[in-house]
Amino acid sequence: GAQQQQVNERSLRLQATAIPVGGRAEAYFRFPEGQRNLMGYRELRMWARGRGRGWEANGDLQVFVKIGRDVDNFYLYRTSARSGTTRDAWEPEVRVRFDKFYALRAKLQNAFLQNRQDLLGCTALDSALIARSGLPVGGRIDRYAACEDGYIVYTIDPSVTPPNLAAVQELAVGMVRVDSLSGIDPPMASDTLELWVDDLRLADV
Repeated sequence: GAQQQQVNERSLRLQATAIPVGGRAEAYFRFPEGQRNLMGYRELRMWARGRGRGWEANGDLQVFVKIGRDVDNFYLYRTSARSGTTRDAWEPEVRVRFDKFYALRAKLQNAFLQNRQDLLGCTALDSALIARSGLPVGGRIDRYAACEDGYIVYTIDPSVTPPNLAAVQELAVGMVRVDSLSGIDPPMASDTLELWVDDLRLADV
């Protein structure tokens, strides 16, 4: 009506420089109260847009969201993001379907029971991202992963600590470099890479 109400909205602005191919820059949050159960929802949604060069479809940069137990056991989804200053720069909305994670985790655990350690369905880029994930300290160094259409399930021990949406402890968003100077409007070495993320939420109860 005639009344106006200000919404206290906050956006995340992430900046980085000199990211190599397969490298990523992220902001993460670890829930201080412990594990969160996300299994009452079927989807995670957020708005994301890049700023400057390197974005758009087939660009050098993509946005990702990562949810999991810790740095060695997580789900990840990556996709392209648009850039610009208009409303269209926020389209389309990033929508992460949890059923894709469930299917990939089942595929990974079946391979583990068959004593297979290959990276199931992972592209060269997915494999590069996995290889750049830090090795566990003081423990096993096996890597198990399953990938499909930008979705990745990653764990170091499927029988003990696989990622679990009923026990999420960390949430991260960020940018990943998927190509080097061959995408549309590629960023230069001196450019500051920038990503904006807004309105991250669970949906589809």
